[in-house]
Amino acid sequence: MPQDTSDMDALGVLDNLVANTAYLNAQQTDRSELRKRRSSLILPKPKNLRILGKGGFGEVCAVQAKYSGQMYACKKLHKRCLKKKGGERLALLEKQILDKVNSPFIVNLAYAFETETHLCLVMDLMIGGDLKFHIYDLGARGLQMDRVVYYSAQIVCGILHLHSLDIIYRDMKPDNVLLDGKGQCCLSDLGLAVELPKGKTMCQKAGTTGYMAPEILKQDYYRTSVDWWALGCTVYEMVAARLPFKDFREKVQNSEVNRRTLEDAPKFEHKNFNEPTKDIITRFLKKKMDYRLGCSRNGDDPRKHAFFKDINFHRLEVGLVEPPWVPKSNLVYAKDMVEFKDISEEEDVALDAKDQKFFKEFSTGDSSGAILMTLLLSSQTTDVICHQLLGSPAQLKITCTNHK
Repeated sequence: MPQDTSDMDALGVLDNLVANTAYLNAQQTDRSELRKRRSSLILPKPKNLRILGKGGFGEVCAVQAKYSGQMYACKKLHKRCLKKKGGERLALLEKQILDKVNSPFIVNLAYAFETETHLCLVMDLMIGGDLKFHIYDLGARGLQMDRVVYYSAQIVCGILHLHSLDIIYRDMKPDNVLLDGKGQCCLSDLGLAVELPKGKTMCQKAGTTGYMAPEILKQDYYRTSVDWWALGCTVYEMVAARLPFKDFREKVQNSEVNRRTLEDAPKFEHKNFNEPTKDIITRFLKKKMDYRLGCSRNGDDPRKHAFFKDINFHRLEVGLVEPPWVPKSNLVYAKDMVEFKDISEEEDVALDAKDQKFFKEFSTGDSSGAILMTLLLSSQTTDVICHQLLGSPAQLKITCTNHK
């Protein structure tokens, strides 16, 4: 028998009230937990840090807080490499943006500090791996539709939070979406993110081939529209295990992918594309940004699309929606780890007073030694642990022992 609409309205109000109360409690808990995390950090011996992956400026290590035993990922950036390759500004921007964000759908920065040779970002450890691994390397290629919808909803929340702070992500792709131990996803790697005051636009080319919007390729002025385009590409990829304008393992020049992006329409040949999915992707992939979902001046909201009809966003934002998949706690979900070559310390690069001033600005707190902020990882504490943020580590069983 149909439920009375007045009862349904009342239930909706009650549901939102419960969700909002839980949200406020979660925010307070997050701030309290952050203070605890920052008080538990100690100075490590760098030789004890286990390297999980390497990038252009440094490596990512698994680390452990001495007193709490909490595991983190530490992104270590070589100071001399940063200076030689002109990466100081990007490193500082990433840190400043991570400082500003406060969303369960964006990876949390626990601390930023410097050592004599490195700048370090300590972030949540995401044991579920990245979406790219789940799409291509875990069972049959592509994801089940319930996972596609769930992850897309959380990504939308993360993007909307960034946009509310006038931050453009500019690197939305499955590689940068990480899953935590509960199966919920977070946006990571904000190295290309930029903060733009309201009313301002930019035309800088940035991003990854296959995910860059037409306005980026044409170097037209843009704001947040580029993130919605990239999300459309990501939703397509989660379903079809390929990009909309580049097939799986297709050998093709970047220039051809860019041409297709500018001129071609996406094809929906995979059997799992249903009508709501095709529609939301089509609307995200409008060539003209003014017609793109999320970009209309009348404030169209992607969360209201039929694709998300089964998602209660109030409950989702406070963790009350059960994830469709949860990682096993004794596995790391990622590709095989290879031997990493040491990153050059760039001994020929001299650091001057201007550099030291920048390094101090990067650090969250006192890095002089009065407050010791680094973390400890020992081979006695853990055999292999967690997911790296630059590159792809191994899918390995991990063995943890009690920290002493």
